[in-house]
Amino acid sequence: MLQQILQGKQSFWNLSGCLKTFAREQLSPNFQALRRVFDRCQIAFVCTQEEFKRLDGHTSSSKVKIVPHFVESRTLSLAPEAARKRLNLDEKIVITLLGFIYRGKGHDLLIKALANLPTNYQAVFAGGLGHESFLQEVMNLAKTLGVDDRVRVTGYLSEADQELYLAATHLAVCPFEKTSASGSLCTWISANKTIMAFDLPQIAEYNRLQPNAILTFSPYTSEALAASIQQAISQAEDTRSIAQLHRQLEIPAVFDQHLQHYTTVSKPVSVGTDLH
Repeated sequence: MLQQILQGKQSFWNLSGCLKTFAREQLSPNFQALRRVFDRCQIAFVCTQEEFKRLDGHTSSSKVKIVPHFVESRTLSLAPEAARKRLNLDEKIVITLLGFIYRGKGHDLLIKALANLPTNYQAVFAGGLGHESFLQEVMNLAKTLGVDDRVRVTGYLSEADQELYLAATHLAVCPFEKTSASGSLCTWISANKTIMAFDLPQIAEYNRLQPNAILTFSPYTSEALAASIQQAISQAEDTRSIAQLHRQLEIPAVFDQHLQHYTTVSKPVSVGTDLH
C-alpha cells in the first residue's frame, strides 16, 4: 500500500511539473512572439526535421517548410602544413572547436577528452567570447587536469585568421549537447574538413543527405569522444563525402529551394468573375 501511495505521489509531481513547464512556455515572451509571427505569416522556414518537430502544436504544420542551412563556397588558399607552421602548431595534432564560447557547445567535454589523448594533441577554441564565466570554468578544469598548456583560445577571428585555423585543423570537433542550425558546423562543411560530432538527430539528417559525411560519437562522455577522435586521426583522411554534402548545400542549391516556396505563396489568388 505504501509503495502504491508513493508511486501515486510521484505521478502527481511528474504531472504537476509538466503542467508548470507547459504554463511557463505558454506565458513566455519568446512563445508569445513566436505565435504572433506565425499568425501573421504564410510560410515559415526551419533547417531540420528536428526543428520542425519542435514547432508541433505552435502553428499549422502546413506553414512550416524545411530547407537546409546554406553552406558558403570556400577554397582554402593555404596548405595545412603551412598554416600550422604560421600558427606555431607544427608537429601538433590540431582539433578545433569553432564559434562563440558558451555552455552546451562541449568545450568542457573536449577538455576532459584532451586529458585522455596523447600530449601532441592540441585543442583550439577558435571563436569569440560568449560566456566569460563559463570559459573561466573550462580553463580552471584544464588546469586541474594538467592540459591547460595544450589549449589555445583565439578570441574573435578575422576572416583571414579564421581561414588559417580552418586550414591548420586536422579534425573539426562539434561536441554540442544540442543544436539547431549551426553556423560553425556549416563553416566546417564549407572547408571540406573531417568533422566529429555528437550523434544528434540533426547530424543524422546531414548523414541521410550524404552517407558518412560527418563522423559521430556516442554516448556523450569524454571517453567516447577521446576514443572517436583518436580513431578518426588514425584513419587516412577522406573528404569525398563531406565535399559531396558541401555541393548539395551550397547557396545556389538552397536558394532554389527557397525560391520554389516563395513562388508558391506569391501566386495570385484566383477570384471568380461570375456575378450572377
